[in-house]
Amino acid sequence: MIIMEKATWDNPNKMHIDSGFKAFDKQTTLITTGNVIAPTQTSFYIRPYNEIINGGYEGKPGEFLAYDLKHFVDPIPQRMQDVLLDKNRTESYILYKFFVRRKDKTTDVIGYVLTDYNHNYIDHQVICNYGCSVWKRDAAIHEAMRYIVQHTQAV
Repeated sequence: MIIMEKATWDNPNKMHIDSGFKAFDKQTTLITTGNVIAPTQTSFYIRPYNEIINGGYEGKPGEFLAYDLKHFVDPIPQRMQDVLLDKNRTESYILYKFFVRRKDKTTDVIGYVLTDYNHNYIDHQVICNYGCSVWKRDAAIHEAMRYIVQHTQAV
């Protein structure tokens, strides 16, 4: 059976997260699929290069793809960019960015996850600059993937 983890709640406004990355766990209020702007998540459907119709508007090849990627101001890992910018891709994918906010209000990206339209895993990458704990960031990304990536459960 294919499932995604069902969220449990600490209170009506805070999803329970226990990844071991304290800042991420404390700041996360919700992890969910699709187009999301949340305290520790930004995610959007990224349309393929050749998708040119949006409602009644007809654009040019690559126009909607470029628009969708504008939501991500931090550098997207190169291997994910290569997949997203592939002109032969025919379906929308979902790009997820997870991060924490530091005391100085800056955003510290901890990683990215890429799924297809049906929430099947494509790729993920942990972002860890000098002095950070890759273990904590990896744990947080894997915790987040429980809620956004379909996985098989033994019956």
